[in-house]
Amino acid sequence: MKRFCPSKPSKWWGFNEDDLLVGANNMRLYSIDFNDGINVAVMIKIGVFEVYSNDYKHLGKVDFLRLLYE
Repeated sequence: MKRFCPSKPSKWWGFNEDDLLVGANNMRLYSIDFNDGINVAVMIKIGVFEVYSNDYKHLGKVDFLRLLYE
């Protein structure tokens, strides 16, 4: 698997009103905070299911995300 470690800034992915609603649903569904819920909504939208993060406490609750941390 090729790891994503950008040496320059990546494309900025924004969010819209629909992402806020999906984020609120994620918050309730996975018992995570609103910001993490929005992040998960945007990840779903852009097709990201592997995340380089050590946030097992929050993102670890989302069953379809694979957390990568070394």
